[in-house]
Amino acid sequence: MKKIKVDKKYFTICLYAVISLCAVALFFTFLSNFSSIWEFIKNFLQYLFNLIKPVLWGFIIAYLLYRPTKFYSRVLSKVKRVYISEKANRVLSAIMALLSMIIVIFFLVYIAVPGLVESIGVMVANIPDYMESANGLAVKLFESERLIETMQLFGIDITSVNDISQLITSFWGYIQGALEGVATYILNFVVSFSTMIINLFLGIFFALYMLIDKDQIMYQLSSVVKRISSKFFYRAKYVLQLMDEMFFNFLAKKALCSVIVGFLVFIPCRILGIRYAGLISIIVGVTNMVPTFGPIFGAIPAVLLAMLTAPISGLWTLIIIIIVQQIDSNVLAPALLGDSIGVNPFWVIFSIVICGKLWGVMGMLLALPIFGVLRILFKDWLRRPIKEEALEEQRVEEQMLDIKMERFYEEKAIAKKQRKDFKKLQKRLHKIAKINRKKDKDDKDDEP
Repeated sequence: MKKIKVDKKYFTICLYAVISLCAVALFFTFLSNFSSIWEFIKNFLQYLFNLIKPVLWGFIIAYLLYRPTKFYSRVLSKVKRVYISEKANRVLSAIMALLSMIIVIFFLVYIAVPGLVESIGVMVANIPDYMESANGLAVKLFESERLIETMQLFGIDITSVNDISQLITSFWGYIQGALEGVATYILNFVVSFSTMIINLFLGIFFALYMLIDKDQIMYQLSSVVKRISSKFFYRAKYVLQLMDEMFFNFLAKKALCSVIVGFLVFIPCRILGIRYAGLISIIVGVTNMVPTFGPIFGAIPAVLLAMLTAPISGLWTLIIIIIVQQIDSNVLAPALLGDSIGVNPFWVIFSIVICGKLWGVMGMLLALPIFGVLRILFKDWLRRPIKEEALEEQRVEEQMLDIKMERFYEEKAIAKKQRKDFKKLQKRLHKIAKINRKKDKDDKDDEP
């Protein structure tokens, strides 16, 4: 049987053509079913995220407990009376760090929650008084002639019972919708709270194992990454160490500043007898975590809450917040934070706005550490040595820049001279035309 000869050149061309057609067909299929494919990818990623959420919780808890664990490990290693093996040292230091975190959280909750519950309880109990005051204010406003004329411009006659009832009905409809939204949010939170608690407990166990076996886990991960690319490993390690220093130092010290700010607001508010002092101090302390804009975000609801009692209480609260923020900006922040980030005010505002747009409140909170890391990486990039070819190219470009600018100014001077010459020529032509018109006029006058 005679063998069929195959031309490899044409066979390769046909193979590439078939692969190209299949790729085009797959691309158009992907475009036509993009929404369903994107929905599948999103659901898959959400499922994957929910699956590894306990591990992520464990990583976050382990990161927060890493430094306390190192501290307790150093303390236990100095104990001479009792022999503690290396493994027992790791286990005990991890457990002591976890217990310390639980005690600190319990202490903060024990201090904050009673005042918060008391403030909310007083606010709920005083709702009838607030409604009565609001009704009295509404009656006085409805008797104002200026308000009547202003509302009539918008087609609302507040002297008419029907228009007033319609206005009140629409207002209460808005309030009801807002309350339904809050109730739905609370219900969803309660439903997801149990899942969060389960993930949190699983995360605690993961965190303990990560802290105890940290060296082994790090060795395994570093070995895998080094096998893939040692250059990437050392660069990634440098970036992660920068992030660790920036994030932990900034967030820990900023949290300490915010706790002190909360106490400094609570004490004078309690002394002056301002209601909801606990709630006001918590709002101011929590919002103080956001740089630059946080004090503004916290002052507005705090002053409004204080004004529910009396306008003078709102004024005193505003004065207290301003004084405390001055203490925070000029005393606490320089002493605790210093220049740990090294970002100037323009980039502070820029980073908060951009990260807030991208990731909301969490983005505003992490904006400064992120831009602090980017600033250092950018400075490292600028410090990188320039290659000889690039350096020669830079010199040539620098010389060409001077030549180009000199040429530009010469052409600019020539163009300016040409404009002057053109204007002089226009003036001469205008004079000649004027003389000719005058001469023609004289000739016409001399004719009989």
